[in-house]
Amino acid sequence: MTDILAAGVARVNHWRKYRDPDATPMTIADYQNYYRIHSYATRPDAAARLLNMPPARMVSLDGISHRLPPPYNTPELQIEQEFLDQHEMPGIPGIKAFWRGVRFLGQGAFGMVGLFEWRGGPDELKPKFDKLVVKQLRDDKPPSDSLGNEAEHYTNMNKAKSPHIVRMLHEAQRVVSGADENLGAEWDGKVRRLFLEYCPNGSAWELRARHRAEQTPFSELTLWLLFECMIDAISVLEYGAEFYEDVDGKQTMKPPSEKWNGVVHFDFQIDNIFVAGRDRRHTSTPVFKLGDFGFAEYIDSTDESPDALLFNQSLRGRGTPGYLPPEQFTDRWDYTDWQSSGIAGIFGPWSMIWSAAAIMYQFATLSDTPPSAGTPFFPTFHLNNAPPLGWTYGHNLQAYTFSTTLKDLLFECFYEIPSHRPDLLNIKTRIAAAITATLASDKALINPWDNFIPDDPIDRPSPPLSVDPGATPLPQGGSPSPPPPPAFPAGLAVPMPLLPPPALFPARKVKVTCTMLTREGRQCKISRRMPLPLPGAFDCGRHTN
Repeated sequence: MTDILAAGVARVNHWRKYRDPDATPMTIADYQNYYRIHSYATRPDAAARLLNMPPARMVSLDGISHRLPPPYNTPELQIEQEFLDQHEMPGIPGIKAFWRGVRFLGQGAFGMVGLFEWRGGPDELKPKFDKLVVKQLRDDKPPSDSLGNEAEHYTNMNKAKSPHIVRMLHEAQRVVSGADENLGAEWDGKVRRLFLEYCPNGSAWELRARHRAEQTPFSELTLWLLFECMIDAISVLEYGAEFYEDVDGKQTMKPPSEKWNGVVHFDFQIDNIFVAGRDRRHTSTPVFKLGDFGFAEYIDSTDESPDALLFNQSLRGRGTPGYLPPEQFTDRWDYTDWQSSGIAGIFGPWSMIWSAAAIMYQFATLSDTPPSAGTPFFPTFHLNNAPPLGWTYGHNLQAYTFSTTLKDLLFECFYEIPSHRPDLLNIKTRIAAAITATLASDKALINPWDNFIPDDPIDRPSPPLSVDPGATPLPQGGSPSPPPPPAFPAGLAVPMPLLPPPALFPARKVKVTCTMLTREGRQCKISRRMPLPLPGAFDCGRHTN
């Protein structure tokens, strides 16, 4: 019993601290007199929630606060090299010998990810793609089912042929016998490798961090286009398809298959949105793609039975802090009437809508973090020309000069109660109307393409960490030259104008190229930004001279 009580206290204290970092930890006695003793309406502190909020403020970019976070700690070079040197990697498509590991992209507690390229093989044997990302479970950790779950979701999502979902380029590799890879029998039948699409421009986290460091704001039109990509991705998870515009100009969708089961991502966060290239639908901004389905779960959002809510309770802790919606962090879980709260455990597409709004908040404000879970507010103004329906988040958005249309929609997506948030069709329709209106106005500005291209991937900033160490986000990097943009779609006669060059803070770092030689005797091209004064020589640490 003592162990059960201790676990309960730890759980309650975890979420209390999530909502308020300064909260006083509960003791076992406090817990016994608190947890699910009262209903939410009759709780002792029912009057403690205040309507008054401090004035909205813009995120400060002065001084050191605008600098990029420190770069990743370099993983052990031996682990990197052994991973990249798998020239006969099991399961990789085509002739194994022609694939070469060229860049280590990151690692979590249980997995590694790297970029592999097709090198030197005859053209007639070349696959349809010459680059792929390999995500592999480490052999020095116990095997898990995480990649098997992820592979299943990628397989289903890719049937929609959506440009907003990262593609799995080849069938996942399942270990037939652990002995084939010098592994134990516990690996038999486990999915060990995924072969995924490479997104050359990194993650949305890296993109936002660069813009903050360089003092480059995102235009409103750029924000609308980003938001549309995320809503299209969520539509695929919920319906297995995206909305499209019918002959009457209305957003519609083919009826979803009866066999389609809605999916909740449970880690919809900024570092799992990847920045790809351009296509015919995305001519001025990149395609933003959703990836990393390791935490995803099939959820019947219409099932509010006690059994379903109890199952949902087991999913409460999944994801990355800052992006968890109220249905995960609400204190309603602590009261006797939590199952009828309309918030706790009510998971569905609206959960991902809240997380998408958190990402939009970061892009609009260039903030390092989403709105705090401990700072809800009740708007004293109308939202979308109607009285507010309840508590919401993102108070500081009021201080920014974006349109009321954009800010109101984000405040609605931030509603505490899931049923108050607009649904996917409503959001998609409003985004499409806003893009059309913006293009017809004097605010039809969009960030230049160079704004979306990263520096050398060694400079990538540290992303937010997932709760489960096995699902630590594994970012992608690189910056090849983009292809020429395809023809503009019908209705766009001329390219959208570019933002004027922003005013920059004085440079505190400059780019320095490695002075060492590669093993092949060529000059290394890796560079990173370094503070003044510069060293006499710079060794990137990835090779010996």
